[in-house]
Amino acid sequence: MTARLMKMSAVAETSFVEKTRKPARPVAKPAAPRKRAPVKPPTDSARPAASVQPSGRRRNALLWSTLFILAAGSTAAGFVFLPGGDQAEAGAPEAVSAATLTSFASSHDGPVYWAGPMAARKLELTSTSTGTFVRYLPLSASIGDSARAITVGTYPMRNAYATAVGRAKATQMTSRKAAGGGLAVWSTARPTSVYLAFPGVPHLIEVYAPNADQARTLALSGRIHPAR
Repeated sequence: MTARLMKMSAVAETSFVEKTRKPARPVAKPAAPRKRAPVKPPTDSARPAASVQPSGRRRNALLWSTLFILAAGSTAAGFVFLPGGDQAEAGAPEAVSAATLTSFASSHDGPVYWAGPMAARKLELTSTSTGTFVRYLPLSASIGDSARAITVGTYPMRNAYATAVGRAKATQMTSRKAAGGGLAVWSTARPTSVYLAFPGVPHLIEVYAPNADQARTLALSGRIHPAR
């Protein structure tokens, strides 16, 4: 937050001379103004940080960092904050059947990944300018409920597989080969989200579950595939 400097107003001191029938006395000189402490310039920490927009080459790496941070929150809420302060438009979550999801995917610009039908779970679909999110809610939950639930997110990303390979070599990152020639990558700090990438597919897939073992098992099970 920018530190605001308080404006100081000088108080003028006026000397009043009591008027009497006696000759007027000479007016006393006004008191010397008090010395003010010098105002210190704001420190670097108080100055507003410059707004920096990431270059195109850095967006993929920044997106990965953002996704890891927001894994347990924004995907479940139906929107993701992108680097640079832009917020993707949040679409309204809708209840869908497997047939409706397949129909939506056939007309959607790009694949919509999911884990197939799950027993005792109902499907919720949210589509935003950032990607699509398929949530598996308990039957008792309401559509749009903020409760954490299994979620499969699909994000358009050029060179997603090459990016995943590079991220797998970073510290605190773990990777495993996935079915279909894919690569699963996750952060040991936030293992509840596992990211899948496949050769030749310009999309990154996030498999989120409240339990880290469940997320990893589902991501490596071979069940994650485009709805058709």
